[in-house]
Amino acid sequence: MNIALFAAGFLVAVALAAAAHVFFYLRHVIRLTRGNAYFGRPLAERRAIKREIETRGAIARRILTIAGRILGGRFLLETRFGGISAPSFKCSRETFERAFCFEPEPGDVIVATQMKCGTTWMQQIVYEILMHGRGDLGDGGHRHICAVSPWIESLDNVDIDDAPRLGPGRRRVIKTHLPASLCPYSPAAKYVYVTRHPASCFASIVDFATMLWGPLAPPPPRMLELFCSQRMWWGPWPAHVAGWWHWSRRYSNVLFVRFEDMRSDLGAVAR
Repeated sequence: MNIALFAAGFLVAVALAAAAHVFFYLRHVIRLTRGNAYFGRPLAERRAIKREIETRGAIARRILTIAGRILGGRFLLETRFGGISAPSFKCSRETFERAFCFEPEPGDVIVATQMKCGTTWMQQIVYEILMHGRGDLGDGGHRHICAVSPWIESLDNVDIDDAPRLGPGRRRVIKTHLPASLCPYSPAAKYVYVTRHPASCFASIVDFATMLWGPLAPPPPRMLELFCSQRMWWGPWPAHVAGWWHWSRRYSNVLFVRFEDMRSDLGAVAR
């Protein structure tokens, strides 16, 4: 009996130590990579940060591999707001409220998508259009699209007040995954919504989750269950697309774009 209790206590102690190690490692990663602390740095410094994270994360990755096999993708915490969900490591109720109350300025260009539908690509296109093709995301310019374009409901992006004013029109490029029902509307702003075939969108989500979470990523069947449910982050694909489609029919300052059209004729989409 004493041996069993000792073994149980030892296992609990090991589990707590492992959890503490992962917690402090992840907190360190977040501190290094959040907002301009990461995206505002030169490329060489960002690469050095990645190498540091990779080196210091060896033990944490082993722990997470074991945890992933045990949990099977059931670890993900979510934040609820306005009838939608988002992963808690990306959004909080406070960031959702801040985004919901955001007042677009005249000339703001808001790039909206359901996740993994061409968001970053469209942000870069808008950036180059506003910069008349002379935009520089290297060390001599704005360095990174995430240092240029704030994600208004996110925890870890550049703050909206720090967003640079681009081009002769001094415009901001703003990112969101919010459904139309929660996105702040202004007739003086411009909106570009990008949709993508749901099968292609889902495949990209699976690849992204695997890259981001590694062994902790939910297996594809669990991801498919989430994707097809009301719990899908930022809302189910059909409702998300329908809401923005209705906005594009109702408001002349909302442009509805298909990812597939961007791939087949990017010049026409940009024009």
